[in-house]
Amino acid sequence: MAARVAACAAVWTIIAIVTRRTLLALSAAGLMHAAKPRLSRARVSAITDEMAPTQADAVSAAHEFGFEFVELRNVPETGKPFSSLSDPELKRWASELQASRLKVSVLHAAAPSPSAAAILGAAAVWPPDLDPGKVGAWTPTENWKEDWRQVRATHIVSVRVPAATLHTLNWKGILEMLQKDGYSGTLTVEKGDLESIRDLIHMIGMVA
Repeated sequence: MAARVAACAAVWTIIAIVTRRTLLALSAAGLMHAAKPRLSRARVSAITDEMAPTQADAVSAAHEFGFEFVELRNVPETGKPFSSLSDPELKRWASELQASRLKVSVLHAAAPSPSAAAILGAAAVWPPDLDPGKVGAWTPTENWKEDWRQVRATHIVSVRVPAATLHTLNWKGILEMLQKDGYSGTLTVEKGDLESIRDLIHMIGMVA
């Protein structure tokens, strides 16, 4: 029981926008579990304000990397949360993402903002909720094998990849496990740089 509680504590639970549109968006975006999907660079993601000094540069980098998804938290050049922007501002950013064929996997918001998420086409909204049965994200620890066994039954749509752990955790083993288990969500680099993203893509290439 204690192990299960500890494992659940390591899981970010993302507040899903529970509407028919969102469920369809999750399916269309490839964030629901499917039959043995292959890991690829298209499934790698990053938070735009950690990728580059401007949103345009982040979008350009994501496009060059071959991403299909990004996460939004703050507008890089202003630090203003996306969730606090006006509808016209949100529509402008959404148009830029659509032009680059990028989807929003997660919208980070101090408070859930269904209108912002809908305009941006976000599949889910963060921060965490205490209900581990909702759509969520998982950050591997040293006990990643056991942790995954505890949380895999929840609807994990994002595996978090803290850049500092790329060469301290057995990410090759983690990726092989996710691949074998048919994980179909995104792999999001956190607190890293473009080099960290390249390292993760290289690791995926070794197991895909």
